[in-house]
Amino acid sequence: MDYRSLDRELGKHHKKDLSCPDCGDRMTIRRVKDSQGKIAVECFTCAIEETYKKSDPPSDSNDDKPLEPLATFSVADFAGKPLPEREFLDGRHLFPARNVTLLQGDGGTGKSLLAMQLAMAVAVGGTWLGIAVKRGAVLYLSAEEDEAENHIRAAEIAAAEPLDLVDMKHLRISCLAGEDAALATEDKKGRVATTTLYQRLELSLENIKPLLIVLDNLADVFGGNEISRAQARQFIGMLRRLAIRFNCYILLLGHPSLTGINSGTGTSGSTAWSNSVRARLYLHKQIGQDGSEADQSVRVLETMKANYGPRGEPINLKWDCGRYICTDKRPRAGSDIGKADKARRIFLALLRLHNDLGINVSANPTANNYAPKRFYVHPKNDNVSSKMLETAMFELLEKGQIASVPYGPPSAGTRRLWVA
Repeated sequence: MDYRSLDRELGKHHKKDLSCPDCGDRMTIRRVKDSQGKIAVECFTCAIEETYKKSDPPSDSNDDKPLEPLATFSVADFAGKPLPEREFLDGRHLFPARNVTLLQGDGGTGKSLLAMQLAMAVAVGGTWLGIAVKRGAVLYLSAEEDEAENHIRAAEIAAAEPLDLVDMKHLRISCLAGEDAALATEDKKGRVATTTLYQRLELSLENIKPLLIVLDNLADVFGGNEISRAQARQFIGMLRRLAIRFNCYILLLGHPSLTGINSGTGTSGSTAWSNSVRARLYLHKQIGQDGSEADQSVRVLETMKANYGPRGEPINLKWDCGRYICTDKRPRAGSDIGKADKARRIFLALLRLHNDLGINVSANPTANNYAPKRFYVHPKNDNVSSKMLETAMFELLEKGQIASVPYGPPSAGTRRLWVA
């Protein structure tokens, strides 16, 4: 506020209360008795105390910053230049360079273990789940586990891989369990503001120069409103600036909401979390048709979003000797021959079985009973991937061998797959 607006608020009064423009609470304005032409402002919440002189011009922070046009470039500038290649941390193209990758999973599924395996693999330039990763320094921000638990986890992974902890000098861990680990919080205007810890993180990045940063996890490092679309985008934008500035990869761990778990999408809070990152992974348990977990040591890692790479097949994992291993068989030369026929044959057999049992499955990808998803976990699947089952479904629909037919009340608009 400036002198003129304050003088107008006071009018003929010596003292008056009004709402503070910053916090909205009660603020007192009064004329200074011992000096004419001055007005004092005191806010009881903000603890702000300022004095305005009559000669002071109205302040506007934008007036001091002349506007400049947006920086642009011409597409014609690309002519004659070599085509740049997209960079990824791993051979599966799950982690794009200078970006934030969000790894979500329910509590107890093993996100932190999987992230620690990746961190240790990058530190020595080894393999992660059977695929080679780049080598470089790693900074792991652990807000959930203390030093002892990180020691146990690293030792178990090293013993199982096998790796030598002596070679892990490029992997540095910052344990913040039990402390305020927020890198950003909500300010009085509802925007995301960086914390002192964020500034300390910047200093650490300048010293360590990591190739990979792991933030474990979102609930601890983000102190704002998780369901706010604007705040979600602002926070991911802050992390993205770090990734670009330090030319590194950032892996952010998070928990899905109950809706995200039930829908199988693994999302949480605002959809802006998924929309703002360039890659999102979902680690979940393998649940059978009866809703039970057949094997508690089995996990599935799915690519839910991949802006710069192929979405790919789900990666099947199994806990073994303190770490996860990939149980997917590597394809052999010529192994694609006959796969399509096998997928169509399996799909038809499983759909016929479901029809006979009166179990309805759908061709709608958003439905809970989506046929390829249901058939993928069926005991008689015979190792056919969900992607191959999906392709087989569309081919069978196109050939008229199966059909999506309505059932139930006409007003419900429900449909099911049926063998023609």
